Amino acid sequence: MMPKVRKILFATDLSKNAEYSFSFALDLAWRRKAELIVLHAIEPLPAIAMFHGTLEGESQYYEKVKSHAEKAVGDLLSTCRKKIEKEEGEPFEFSISVVRCNPGHPTEEILAMADAENCDLIVMGSHGKGLLRTTLLGSVSRSVLERSQKPVLIVPLPSSEPIAQ
Repeated sequence: MMPKVRKILFATDLSKNAEYSFSFALDLAWRRKAELIVLHAIEPLPAIAMFHGTLEGESQYYEKVKSHAEKAVGDLLSTCRKKIEKEEGEPFEFSISVVRCNPGHPTEEILAMADAENCDLIVMGSHGKGLLRTTLLGSVSRSVLERSQKPVLIVPLPSSEPIAQ
């Protein structure tokens, strides 16, 4: 019996190579007719910044990052849509059901969102640095993989350079 994949969580750091791993999540969701949920976890401000700042400044920071992230996700969808339409030669209609930009530690936010939304699969990219690329996953990818009770697809990014458009 084939496992049912009805909801896919795509977790992204919105790096320059996010498009590569996003294309995997988008393709899986499209082919399986699954709902796609996108999460960008906003790293908490360092304690020193919070100590010297104000709650108003902190909320403005998170709102600014959230606005940027939502635009970046829209841009990712648009870019991937154009590439798919060019390759397939037909219109590609797909929408993302939920886009969340939650402040918090990425691993915790990814696992919490996967549970809260009852996702069947987590898709995320991983990019090792330097000599460790072939042996180590990124710390967030590794942590999610070790702690998740759901299947996790980790898409290794091909290089530290952004993928050419």
